[in-house]
Amino acid sequence: MRSKGHKAASIDLDDLVWMNGGTDWLRINRQHWRIAREGAAVLVNWLFASGTSLVAVAGPFFDATDRAQLIDALDGSPRTTIVTLRVSLPEAIRRAQADPMRLLSKNADLLTTLYDSIDWSCLPSDGLEFATEGRPADTIVENIAHALRL
Repeated sequence: MRSKGHKAASIDLDDLVWMNGGTDWLRINRQHWRIAREGAAVLVNWLFASGTSLVAVAGPFFDATDRAQLIDALDGSPRTTIVTLRVSLPEAIRRAQADPMRLLSKNADLLTTLYDSIDWSCLPSDGLEFATEGRPADTIVENIAHALRL
């Protein structure tokens, strides 16, 4: 998006959870995620106030409560769109194991437990959804930008 003249930023909730919950992902709970979402909102507010026009927040927003913890803490009424990126469990494991920044989350058993804990039927239908299996990141970003008319 920056190449199209947008001042853009991204925030990864995993980083904020790590900051407030530590590195042992087996001890992370809903409270850590709530703090991360609310902290992300503070950063989003600051980025918008500083002239950023587009902010992507990456993390789990699987139900209305998860989404509200971020959106309700935003100043004003910025345009928000939840984008769900779907991928199979084997592909998620492959990607995690190839990521040099991951530690515990490279563990296939942990990823399987996390994946299985998601109630996909509760996923709100008010956002965009993209299948990402076998697609390069640049293509996914282009598809999202097109859908958002950016």
